[in-house]
Amino acid sequence: MLRNVFLVLISSLLLYGCTFTEGRSALEIYSTPNAKIFLDGKESGMSPYKNNSLKPGEVTVRLESGNNKWERKIRIRKNLATVISWTFETDGMSGYILSMEKTGSEKSGIIIDSIPNKATIFMNNEIVDFTPKKINDLGTGEKQLTLNYPGYKAMNMYLRATKGYDLILEVSLTKDQEEIVVEPTAVPASSSVVEKVKIKTTETGWLRVRETNENSSPEIAKINSGEIFELIETNNDKWKIKLKDGKEGWIANKYAEIVAE
Repeated sequence: MLRNVFLVLISSLLLYGCTFTEGRSALEIYSTPNAKIFLDGKESGMSPYKNNSLKPGEVTVRLESGNNKWERKIRIRKNLATVISWTFETDGMSGYILSMEKTGSEKSGIIIDSIPNKATIFMNNEIVDFTPKKINDLGTGEKQLTLNYPGYKAMNMYLRATKGYDLILEVSLTKDQEEIVVEPTAVPASSSVVEKVKIKTTETGWLRVRETNENSSPEIAKINSGEIFELIETNNDKWKIKLKDGKEGWIANKYAEIVAE
């Protein structure tokens, strides 16, 4: 049910409308209400904020609005823009991070992740799948995307697909305090659901497993394409899995997919 929909409009102008300083990246930040912005701990202005001359790489973004704070380390890419839109509400926070990644393909795609996980994805009002999800061929033109999860406010947005690029969308939904009806679950109380992930085919035939969800974290193992592991935890673009020897580590979720038991 699309009540209390959080509506945003994203066009290709947000990602290409900036005049870039050569070899630099752009960052756009919007918030409701307006928030003070810190980049790598340095106060950088208020939202709405636009900067098209940032050095590509990782940057820690912090937003402060009254007693509300949000902080996240993000990667900004050369000659592309990253868009952050965040809403501070009395009952929680919601928002998204949108960026693009060049693929070299003639197709346009999208990688969608959400908190909470397993949100239903609607594309042009038709159910596609559940998050996290990678769609390899999004087509061209404007697409209506809706994410919905029981008990949470839905998010509805319009995206413009571009050939040769993947859109990377990370969404955080907030609980809907007006949803007071509790539906019975079909899963017996004594049972537990264990999710499994399968490693996709990679260029090297294997995938690194790191100790933490940071890209700079030490490598603890290499796993092969086609292997299946237990999913322990999700964190934006990283998944924590249990290895066959019982150890736990983090992988990039774009190289894995959830599989049915």
